[in-house]
Amino acid sequence: MLVLVFVVGLGMGLAGITEESLWCDEQYSKEYASQESLVELVQQVGQEDKHPPLYYAMLHFWTGAFGSSPLMLRMPSAIAATLAVILLFLAASRRGNRSWGLAGALILAFTPWYVYYAQEARMYALLVALTAGAVLLSFDTSRRSPVLSCLLAGVLGLLLVLTHYYGGVVLATLCIIQSVRYIRSRWPYDLIIGGCAAAGGLVGLLLWGPFLLTQVASANAAVHIGSLTAEGVLASFAFPLLPPSPGKLAIIAGLALVGVCFIVAFGRVERKERVRVCFTLYPASVLSLAWVILPIFLIAAASLTVSFWTDGRVIAVTLPGIAMFLGSCVTFAETKTRTVALSVAIGLFLVAGQVTMHTSHQKEEWR
Repeated sequence: MLVLVFVVGLGMGLAGITEESLWCDEQYSKEYASQESLVELVQQVGQEDKHPPLYYAMLHFWTGAFGSSPLMLRMPSAIAATLAVILLFLAASRRGNRSWGLAGALILAFTPWYVYYAQEARMYALLVALTAGAVLLSFDTSRRSPVLSCLLAGVLGLLLVLTHYYGGVVLATLCIIQSVRYIRSRWPYDLIIGGCAAAGGLVGLLLWGPFLLTQVASANAAVHIGSLTAEGVLASFAFPLLPPSPGKLAIIAGLALVGVCFIVAFGRVERKERVRVCFTLYPASVLSLAWVILPIFLIAAASLTVSFWTDGRVIAVTLPGIAMFLGSCVTFAETKTRTVALSVAIGLFLVAGQVTMHTSHQKEEWR
């Protein structure tokens, strides 16, 4: 099964990878990667770009070894995207259900956003792969190698923060899930794994801190730090074009309520075999859903003080959770009829998305 997942993931990432020329953001990647030294690269990225430097540094060494043709520039993204598919399969296997892993991995591999990021010389495929790694850590309840899990969590936190600022959202989601799990299990390593991930993220912030401040200062048109007054907080909420209003307060309260209720529900379901809402939800489905709801909730909550770059790229941190949730719905459906119906519906959606993306004049316009 693992070989099948690898072949499908890599094949979807490579199919048509050189159909289009490099667009402007990919040209930026090529320019940063072509710097003569890593020091010059870090300095230029810190002064001119609005992202951390890890992806550009990796691309710097890659192009130094294999050249900077469009295929070679995009190949690291294809490899990272394939790694994401494999990690999702392993995550479900850790929960003892390879059928679920296969379903989730295949859904991710055929998702048009996955293909888009796998064929773009940008850091988003790497972000998806690191998010899948965080999903794997949160799914692993075997307790067979807690020390190794702690070490991996620390490295993962460091890489997430240095890849993209949305990586901080992934890191916070992992810490919340591990904390809730600790409250239920009282197994100290659940909490320690989250702490190690947070420590790795903090190290990344300290390393990149001076350049981060420079990027924020130079991008004040895109990022607005609100004052600590109630008026300032409201003014810098997720809708910066709208004046402060009671409606925003209602949205803030609603977000807080949804976040708290979901965390409580997640904690209750963790130890149960299933829970009935409008339909039967299994812990696997709820845990997968946590990797969709919590990142979105955290980005919205962070917008109370910082207006993030909230565009289509936010889906990169939710793709693994979406794929695993849909995979769990197919795998754990109560009847064969529901399994077939869900499979057909998901398949039609993915095929339609692929056709739309590949027939657009430019994939960037599709996104």
